[in-house]
Amino acid sequence: MLKLGTLLVLAATSVVTPALAEAAPPLGVYECMGQDGLTPTLMLGLLDASTYSNYDGKTGHYSYDPHARVLTITDGPFKGFRYLRGDNPVAVTGADSLRMFDDKGQLTAFNCPHNHAKDAHKHPW
Repeated sequence: MLKLGTLLVLAATSVVTPALAEAAPPLGVYECMGQDGLTPTLMLGLLDASTYSNYDGKTGHYSYDPHARVLTITDGPFKGFRYLRGDNPVAVTGADSLRMFDDKGQLTAFNCPHNHAKDAHKHPW
């Protein structure tokens, strides 16, 4: 039988902390898709805390604002692209997804779920 102290510890470990909620998106490949399916030309791989790669292997840099949950591409082939972490339609949910903004700052239908099985350093994806 579990004691009350053990139950409290178990309950505390399942709570998502603000620090975890604000953590940067996991490194790896994000497969972008729209209403017509997978869009390889928009796929991106987060290589490290500031470098990304596109489907063709060209690289650039990004920054992430944890409070706004916005990833901004600062240079390279996707310069100016912005993504919101998490807030995706029901079909693609979770903090391991990115949703693209358009050039006016509105969320688009393009969703980029993180593919845990692919290595961003090994092309082609």
